[in-house]
Amino acid sequence: MHQYVLGAILLESSYADKDLWVLVDTMLNMSQQCALAAKVNSILGCIRLSVASRLREVIHPLCSALVRSLPRVLCQVLALQYKTHMDILERVQQRAMNMIKDLKHLTCKERLSWDCSAWRRSMFINT
Repeated sequence: MHQYVLGAILLESSYADKDLWVLVDTMLNMSQQCALAAKVNSILGCIRLSVASRLREVIHPLCSALVRSLPRVLCQVLALQYKTHMDILERVQQRAMNMIKDLKHLTCKERLSWDCSAWRRSMFINT
């Protein structure tokens, strides 16, 4: 559940989190999660085609603003028995990481750890 606070005052609680164009809900079924992954994948494609720079400072804020909730929610609700669906979601995450030029020299595991640490930092900044 997401809780929105202003200072010490609880404004709202919700199971859904809305980013730009994408509503992510922890109660989604598997087909809805795959549709959400496809939507995020198309957003990443638009970013890749429309942004000339591949620097981390340019791409990461865009991807964070547009798709920041997807890995957090989907990783919480998916089980490993859905191998096909996990592959789809991993491809979306790899596509986002491959768009950043500074990360090309890193291994996949290092990219993912960078992404998680950057995500954690953005969560502390946003709260």
